[in-house]
Amino acid sequence: TFFWKIMASDRQSAEGKIAAAIGGKFGSIDKFKEAFSASAAGLFGSGWCWLVLGKGGLEILTTPNQDSPLMQGKKPVLGIDVWEHAY
Repeated sequence: TFFWKIMASDRQSAEGKIAAAIGGKFGSIDKFKEAFSASAAGLFGSGWCWLVLGKGGLEILTTPNQDSPLMQGKKPVLGIDVWEHAY
């Protein structure tokens, strides 16, 4: 399933094209991490925080419960489970 495909490997940082795309959109990897963490922490209740590829490029998106960015026509790149069982 998609969930298992987005699980992290032993890499600790983004590299190559994805690092360049994140830096271009958010200013730096560190600024992306801050924005992504803030979005995840701001999600009320159960859901997910995503880095997605939409028509306008990369964006951070949150979805409630089991909803997926695929339902909005966006391609998930990175997802974090922020349901209460996740922490």
